Amino acid sequence: ALENVSIPLTLQGKNLTEATQLSTDALNQIGLGTRINHLPEDLSGGERQRVAIARAIVTNPKLILADEPTGNLDSHTGLEMIEIFRKSRKPPPKEVFSPAYRVCSSFHAYSR
Repeated sequence: ALENVSIPLTLQGKNLTEATQLSTDALNQIGLGTRINHLPEDLSGGERQRVAIARAIVTNPKLILADEPTGNLDSHTGLEMIEIFRKSRKPPPKEVFSPAYRVCSSFHAYSR
C-alpha cells in the first residue's frame, strides 16, 4: 500500500523520505496505517479502494475526479472517506467531482 500511494509523489520529484512520510500520513488518515506494507492481493476490495483514495489525496491536487470512490465500502466507512475528501479541500480549495449519486448526496450533505 505504501509504495502504491507514494508513486505520484515520486513522479512529482519528492525524495524517498518525504514521499514515504506523506504516504504514511495519508494511509493513517484513511485507517490503513497498520497495513502499509501489504501488497494489493493481501488487501480486501474496500481496503484497496481506500488506498486509491489515499493516492488521490496525497499530492494535494486542486481537482479530484472520483468514479464511485466509495462503491466497495460499507456505508459507515464510505461516509468516513467522504469526510476525508471534504477535509482535504482546505487549503488550497479543492473540487471533488463524482458522478455517483450516493457520493454526491453525501458531499452535498457535508457541505451544508
